[in-house]
Amino acid sequence: MRIEICGGIAAGKTTLAKSLEVLGYACIYEDFSLIAPLDDFYADPERYNFETEFFFLLQHMYQLKKQYQTSGCVICDYSFEQDYAYAKQNIVGNAWKGFKLVFDEVLTQIREASLIINLQCAPEILQERIIARGRINEKMVSIDYLKNTVNQVNNRLNEIFVRVVHLDSGVYDFRDIEVVKKVVVPIISTYFDS
Repeated sequence: MRIEICGGIAAGKTTLAKSLEVLGYACIYEDFSLIAPLDDFYADPERYNFETEFFFLLQHMYQLKKQYQTSGCVICDYSFEQDYAYAKQNIVGNAWKGFKLVFDEVLTQIREASLIINLQCAPEILQERIIARGRINEKMVSIDYLKNTVNQVNNRLNEIFVRVVHLDSGVYDFRDIEVVKKVVVPIISTYFDS
């Protein structure tokens, strides 16, 4: 059983996962240091989109398979559906067809999530958060790119049959454990406590 946290860049996915981990939930975190072409992708997206999207997808699959060896219940600070949405935005033509084939195989092996928590936030707030966290490779992310990725994620979530809960991460501060207990824990306890 897995719950995926989805949302735009800097929507608060890792922040929410860390708070849930403090509350005792098993969490998996995306490791950007393992995505070798990420810096190059931000500098030249058209040239490095294919390998970047595959790196993310396959890293997530590997992490999940490893976690399932020790625990069948996990919360991911990423979403495979977000991987799909970002790839659909960034990859075109035959390369997209190749990604889609691999994505379908990944889902066959790991199955769909039990629940996706989609953190929604205005692109302007996302951009402020990106600037505040100061990752050098993200400084070139434009507001248009943020708007497009958020739209792609929302479009993808409307196409699937997994339960999706939308939360406004511009309103809720997921660094506050009490907020997480009040807003998020009741949603996920339906899946972990049953």
